Amino acid sequence: MRDIGSIIKKNRIKKGMTQQDLASKLFVTKQAVSKWENNKGLPDISLMQTLSEYFDVSIDTLLGNSNLKSNRRFHRFLFPISLVFIGVMLFTFAINLNKSLAIKNFVEDIEAKVRIDLPKGNYIKIIDFSDWGAYGNTISISKMSYVIFSENGTLDAFEKAIIDNNIWMSEINTDLVSNIPREIQNFIKEGDYILIYNIDLGLYDGALSNSVQYHYILLVYQINQNRLIVFEYMK
Repeated sequence: MRDIGSIIKKNRIKKGMTQQDLASKLFVTKQAVSKWENNKGLPDISLMQTLSEYFDVSIDTLLGNSNLKSNRRFHRFLFPISLVFIGVMLFTFAINLNKSLAIKNFVEDIEAKVRIDLPKGNYIKIIDFSDWGAYGNTISISKMSYVIFSENGTLDAFEKAIIDNNIWMSEINTDLVSNIPREIQNFIKEGDYILIYNIDLGLYDGALSNSVQYHYILLVYQINQNRLIVFEYMK
């Protein structure tokens, strides 16, 4: 309510009325009108409609909001747009949050299974092969996943650990290749470092007898892409 007193005074003078005339019309004292016009008080809300009708102006005008109607039209137009924008923002936030949680859970799951520390990731993709059997395929891979790591200090530490730790191999021997399903052996050639972990026995390598089926995880790390490819399979 901007300068309501000057608006009342302006319209009173326009009507050719004294403060007493207006006071008598509204059944208030002259002092009350004087207080309004000097911005030392406000008319009772019950008087606003009477003032509006008597001065032939809208209540919005009395309150100093002469552009309020046009503003309301704009706001009525803006409001649904704002809702859509907020909805998109919340949806995007939810997607990003779910994505971050998926990456976090993925990384933590691999860390727990293989007992190594991994850097923070920024993208993940999981391909499930479990339904291939319905199409006559006998592939033993249950899941292929990959995560791309962000460029940061944890990535540098991870790559240094790969070089220093002998559980990672830059080349894989023939005996170990036999423990990798034929369908994914080509991925070994695409990686700079490889790690094979036998979940059942808790071993990182070793040529094991094919007479017993074991649960494996194969990690293939590509340095240039900051990408770790993960296969889980039974062999």
